[in-house]
Amino acid sequence: MAPRQLVILRHAEKPDDPRDPDLSPEGDARAQMLATLIPRRFPNPDRLFCAARSRHSNHPYDTLAPLAQRSAWRWMSAMPTTATPNSPLIYCKSLSTLTS
Repeated sequence: MAPRQLVILRHAEKPDDPRDPDLSPEGDARAQMLATLIPRRFPNPDRLFCAARSRHSNHPYDTLAPLAQRSAWRWMSAMPTTATPNSPLIYCKSLSTLTS
């Protein structure tokens, strides 16, 4: 069965220091809030996706981690961390293999 909805979120707030790969305190609070809000609005997701952690940014991973920890949802990190001209195509191919 193909997915019926795709929810896309931008990562939560990051700190003022661009070298800090973690979320700001405000970002941590937003991630915790999303972990409560998202299950109410989208109760049965098939998967969670985000960019993998890297030395440059943990923002996407840290935004979804509280949600994944509070739920039994399948956690996947499929997005390439380095953008290339083929990155969107690779990601779309990886998503299509999950629906079959």
